[in-house]
Amino acid sequence: VLAFVIRQRKENHGIGPGSGQLHAITAARAVALAKASAQVGSLVGGIWLGFLVWLLMQRSDLRAAASDTPGAVVGLLGGVALVAAALWLEYCCRAPIEPPDEAATS
Repeated sequence: VLAFVIRQRKENHGIGPGSGQLHAITAARAVALAKASAQVGSLVGGIWLGFLVWLLMQRSDLRAAASDTPGAVVGLLGGVALVAAALWLEYCCRAPIEPPDEAATS
């Protein structure tokens, strides 16, 4: 949700210090949140992936492994979804590319 709000404000030039605008520090905090969320999501997704692989290898020996597999799949999908949302937020927080000043090049 935060990514869509920031993207809309950025497209409408609603980022700035004025009233009703999104402050630039808030966008920078959102980038920090996105970077941390991507790291946590990849860590959690990797843990669930390892657990899922172990469950699939133990499936023939343990009945409990078969019942724990759906939960491991949901955990893995949650980690992947967190990484995807974090990368989308980070993408939406990019600064707009401005053309270079012609006076600076001459």
